[in-house]
Amino acid sequence: MIAAEARRPWLGGGAWRALSLLMAVPLSLVLLLHPVMMLDAQGHYSHGLLSLMMWGIAAGYAHGSASTLALWPGGWCSTRSRPGH
Repeated sequence: MIAAEARRPWLGGGAWRALSLLMAVPLSLVLLLHPVMMLDAQGHYSHGLLSLMMWGIAAGYAHGSASTLALWPGGWCSTRSRPGH
């Protein structure tokens, strides 16, 4: 067991990962299929809010797909794409 998971076992549960993925998918579909919903009254995007939403969607996909990050000589990448893993 990884040390981080030992300290926070509730993060590794399948139900939480499924919830993350189930929340990320509809948000990304709304932004993809109907981006007009993100416009304000003047017809402009709130770039700060849109950036936060995109970070949240990315985090939801990463957590929901059980992807963990690790630092290795190639930089930050998924442990599933590391050679030998």
